[in-house]
Amino acid sequence: MLDLVVLTYFVCCGLARLARYNATVAALPTDQNGKVRYFEGTPIPTTLLIVGVLAYGVHYGKFWRFANPMYQHEGPFASFSQAFTPEFVWGGEISILPGYEFHPLVLMYGISGTLMISRRLRIPKP
Repeated sequence: MLDLVVLTYFVCCGLARLARYNATVAALPTDQNGKVRYFEGTPIPTTLLIVGVLAYGVHYGKFWRFANPMYQHEGPFASFSQAFTPEFVWGGEISILPGYEFHPLVLMYGISGTLMISRRLRIPKP
């Protein structure tokens, strides 16, 4: 449940970042060609770094262990119930309250979302 809160925050940050850019693009400083000189916050495509980290983890077996007999489940989501168990996810699992676990790996989404909506972070456009 707590992971869902952080992931929902990430999606909302992406939406807010795009909406803010569209609403303020006319007021941002431009170069001689009329193009905006910098991004406020990280651009949306920087989230590909997260995809790269997850791809690396999947490639090197940091998430998926299908041969584990302890977690053999039936049904369409069996692979997910086997894959995302505390001993397979980087950082493990932290129990906040009974029934509420948190995976520290999800914090990279929270950090990325926060950087997307930052007004102080200015990244020059190429």
